[in-house]
Amino acid sequence: MSEPTVAGAPARVAVIVTHYKSIPALRASLTSIRDHADQGRTEVIVADSEEQPGTAEEVRALVPSATFIGFEEDAGYAVSVGAALEATTAPFILIINADVRISEGMIDTLVGALHSHPHLGLVAPVLRYDDGSLQDSAFTFYRPSTVLHRRTRTGRTAWGRAALKRFAAPSRDIERALATRSGDPVESDWVLGAAIMVRRSAIDEVGPPATRYWMYFEDVDWCLRMWHAGWRVAVVPSTTAHHTYGRASRGKGPLTLWKNEMARVHLRSGYRFFRSHGLRPSREPRGGSRIGQGPPEVRGADEHGSAAR
Repeated sequence: MSEPTVAGAPARVAVIVTHYKSIPALRASLTSIRDHADQGRTEVIVADSEEQPGTAEEVRALVPSATFIGFEEDAGYAVSVGAALEATTAPFILIINADVRISEGMIDTLVGALHSHPHLGLVAPVLRYDDGSLQDSAFTFYRPSTVLHRRTRTGRTAWGRAALKRFAAPSRDIERALATRSGDPVESDWVLGAAIMVRRSAIDEVGPPATRYWMYFEDVDWCLRMWHAGWRVAVVPSTTAHHTYGRASRGKGPLTLWKNEMARVHLRSGYRFFRSHGLRPSREPRGGSRIGQGPPEVRGADEHGSAAR
């Protein structure tokens, strides 16, 4: 694949790393960026929640040119990403959690997908666990019943199994693409925010992640707003990121809600999502009216002002 360009020059990329008190993971993530990103055209921004002494020095020891944004409090994903987005004007922005490690060629592959498919506003790599196994990372939009089935034993019923199968259907599409070695983007309602690349022009229309979510559902909400603005969301099966995944809100049943604060946070975020978007959110906005102008084929001209194909 030829190197993606913008206006004839290699595309400039910002890599935003969100971090919360996990220095070993952050070191591994920054090392992967140092090893696999073109330093001449990549800017690195670390957004650090509840900054600990020495973290900024750790970052600059690995990536001397990095921008460091520290927060005294646990700012959450949306606030951290929003602050980092304000610190860059790059046309393509890769956003990863500190427990994610990028792979060789991943950045160019994602930029290439956005360059080749102007209708895409947000793309993601395939995610794999540390042992190499595939992580489900693409889903249909939540419904209240989805939350119920994932949180309780109703997920074991025939009704629950059918609902959860529908929820994870895009991840099965990715498995089929990998089996056939297809590199074509696989569209999905939403993808995990652990590793995503977003087009700047899409952010300009849709806005940054919504800060009404402190944690959880920010990625679901952002992808939904992309679709409602006429942008599409997809996973690029020809590239991979490695994810050391720890699900803080895991657990089922009422006892979990009593014991696990993050499970309660997940439910509160879900309530905010359904209150904003209805109980059956879809790619089509309620009322049928899209926000913004959308990608080139929607607005009639591409990013350089030429007529759309």
